[in-house]
Amino acid sequence: MKKYEVKITFYSGQKFDFETNSDVRSLNPIEINGARMIMTEEEIGINIIHIKDMKVIERT
Repeated sequence: MKKYEVKITFYSGQKFDFETNSDVRSLNPIEINGARMIMTEEEIGINIIHIKDMKVIERT
């Protein structure tokens, strides 16, 4: 199973790095309480309107 290393920079300047089995580039956002969220298999939820930059590195 492929792993993906995700590096996110938010408009606030905060950075969030994590590893997941989900290719977050191909996930469709879902609406949760009015927020458009990307949800990974590991139940990491990220509100897409706060993302300034996102880099995904595929690991084998």
